[in-house]
Amino acid sequence: MKHLKNIEKFLEGRREKMSRTGNKNTETKEDKKLQTKDEITKLLKSRENVKVEEDGANDLKIMLDDKYIIQVMIRDTEITIEDKTTKSKENKKDFDYNQWGNIKTELSKIIKSNTKEREDRN
Repeated sequence: MKHLKNIEKFLEGRREKMSRTGNKNTETKEDKKLQTKDEITKLLKSRENVKVEEDGANDLKIMLDDKYIIQVMIRDTEITIEDKTTKSKENKKDFDYNQWGNIKTELSKIIKSNTKEREDRN
């Protein structure tokens, strides 16, 4: 515990390292985008009835039972998650690369809400 006194904040590990620039092992922006796209794909492939398709060079389409529900846009400085099931202006949320926990939470929240709607219809 005495070593923890010197640490100001805890970072999110690999995601934080990916978002840094200026370190010895600098990654290009394309490497960061590709790795993030792979992580999101790997995270969602394990879910039942969820399909992930590439939409352009840096975007992902996430579908639940062949219904298009989420657009993930991976840019140089941020990741934008757009909920395609709502028509409000607040359906887009922007995240930094070091907010991996918030990104997973937002994706799960949208998928769960659409799964519940699907079950209610049946």
